Amino acid sequence: MFIATIAQLFLVASVTARSAHFQGLIGFPHDLNELSCATDCFDTIAFNPLSCTPTPRGPPKGRREPITPPKCFASNPPFLSTLAWCVKTKCSGEEVWKIEKWWHQHAATPKIFPTPPVPKLTYQESLASIKEPPTKVLASENILINQTMLFNNQKYVLNVHTSASHEEMGQASSKAAISIAVLSLGFPVILTFLWYFFPIPKPVLSKIYGTFIYPAMIRNKRRVPLPFSIGYAPTYGEGIYIVIIIFANVLAAGIGFKSFSPSTNYPQPSGWEIAVYFGNRCGMLALVNFMILALFAGRNNILLRITNWPHATYLLLHRWIAYCCIMEAVLHSIVWVSRATLSTHNHSQRVRATYWQWGIVGTLSFSLIFMTSILPIRQRMYELFLAGHVILAAAALLAVWQHIWYKYTRDLGSHGYEIFIYFTLAFWVLDHVMRVLRIAKNGIGKAEITIVDDDYIQIDVRNIEVEGHVYLYFPTLSWRVWENHPFSVYASALPDQSKSPNPNSPRESEKSSFSEDIEKRPGGLQIETVTQTIQPGTLIPGFSLLVRGMGGTTRHLRNRKSLVVLVEGSYHCPKPPPPHCRLIAIAGGVGITAVLPTLRHHLGPKKLYWGCRTPALVDQVSPHLANIDKKLSVSQRLDLPAVLFQELQGPGVDVVVMVCGPSEMADEVRGIVSAYVRKGERHIILEDESFGW
Repeated sequence: MFIATIAQLFLVASVTARSAHFQGLIGFPHDLNELSCATDCFDTIAFNPLSCTPTPRGPPKGRREPITPPKCFASNPPFLSTLAWCVKTKCSGEEVWKIEKWWHQHAATPKIFPTPPVPKLTYQESLASIKEPPTKVLASENILINQTMLFNNQKYVLNVHTSASHEEMGQASSKAAISIAVLSLGFPVILTFLWYFFPIPKPVLSKIYGTFIYPAMIRNKRRVPLPFSIGYAPTYGEGIYIVIIIFANVLAAGIGFKSFSPSTNYPQPSGWEIAVYFGNRCGMLALVNFMILALFAGRNNILLRITNWPHATYLLLHRWIAYCCIMEAVLHSIVWVSRATLSTHNHSQRVRATYWQWGIVGTLSFSLIFMTSILPIRQRMYELFLAGHVILAAAALLAVWQHIWYKYTRDLGSHGYEIFIYFTLAFWVLDHVMRVLRIAKNGIGKAEITIVDDDYIQIDVRNIEVEGHVYLYFPTLSWRVWENHPFSVYASALPDQSKSPNPNSPRESEKSSFSEDIEKRPGGLQIETVTQTIQPGTLIPGFSLLVRGMGGTTRHLRNRKSLVVLVEGSYHCPKPPPPHCRLIAIAGGVGITAVLPTLRHHLGPKKLYWGCRTPALVDQVSPHLANIDKKLSVSQRLDLPAVLFQELQGPGVDVVVMVCGPSEMADEVRGIVSAYVRKGERHIILEDESFGW
């Protein structure tokens, strides 16, 4: 994880340095119009015909542009002298060298692609060619420029207002985007800094944890889906963060607008002017939120290292920021389509423009991401969802890049929007590079499958040392070689089968009779001890996983005895509490795999409460439970209120409650523990180990 952090910091620095070539965001520090008085002069006279202007071919596609080609502008002395007279009049306070620099680059066209032709005459040569002040005014765009002529001052003022609108509204959008990025990325970091460097008394800390960090906002359901499978409820703390982000996006999208009418686009006051500014702002915010959600989705997210927040929290925030991103992208499209249809009535021309077509692709991709990411699809077709999610996200990224390229960057140079695309791509690429490096570090392994019972299997992988959470790839199991699944490592070493069994361990007949006795008793059985152990001298490098068959990949694994496996890990390695804390581990079924490593590493008092459905699972795990105080419940539910009352009621030592199991059990533990934490009788920490989308 440390290597991932350094790599991401290096990547951010590299992208920032690369962005210097693109001059930054508008106003930060990029000046959209380096010499706006001269650019406004060009825009004022560029739509008048010249002797070399070709006959127009059909209606324009997209934005209105002069039909005179740059080569014609560059080689036409009357145009150059008329432009020079306007620049001399309106840019009188500017230094000549700045004007000459602008003249060399933009006197023939404001575009940078293809490479603009060099004007036939320099600025000073064009002025020198004027023998007497011009008197004829370009009163309309139909007048041919065949001599040095006076520019239309009213039209020039309209262009000044238009340039000001682009500059000021661009700066306002840049401020809004930077604010959202700083808030979304900086809020977790600032909270973590305050948390670690400004000690809070334990009674106050308990109130904060019990009120904001642990309880779910809706019906005490944090891991159980809400009614109609609309999603998962956040905790109060997560909910506050989400509300702040949504409010900030609404505020950033809805304030800071003003009218610049009259201008070339809006000669008369119009509500469409503010609507277009709003639509552009939404597009900018969609870009920055796209970058943020790409970072939050990564397993190697740099913020995981900095803040130590759970990955599940960042995935929850990823979803809510994605909702903001998609809504802003859709609003951006609605505004522009509505204007083209209802106001300018040029939708049929705009839809032929390349940038517009890529915008359609981007909006459709975002919309499909939303529709295919609903919880029922994620639960029932996770592999299909994940593949589609990546494909649609890549399509959206490509479409947004092309949309910006054809609208701005290719012809007019950087407006700063593409920097968010670079960061989005950088975060995604680096996350996957780190995944590949983790896999390469572990090499190619061989997974050995053991059938535990009708529900569970055990996966053993030798000669690969990992701990915590891992992601396994089974490239020979199906053609979908990219698929991977998360598991918790419950044993970071394997028995050496080449050595003779320990004579002190129970015989197979004893294990069988233990299981049979449990099955014969109605209502299940609760027991306190399991005697089978593994001697340290019989262990070799490797790791073990327990998997409950849920269909899909796990169902196919039951039909294999061994197969090739790629191991991506380790993630979230066990961090046992301080020795003075009492550790209470509550597990359900294969949830034992997530809590067992911490139990083994903890040096202080500890106890395990484990409820499972089948005695065969107990038999499989029992060698790893030696020297652990435990209470096992087979084929019946743990009485969680009674268990937690016994462990948490009244004052005493600090307690860490660790839970992993079915969603209903985890939420019940969360609700009970939150109530005890709020009482403040002792300091209690809750750790909910979960994977989920």
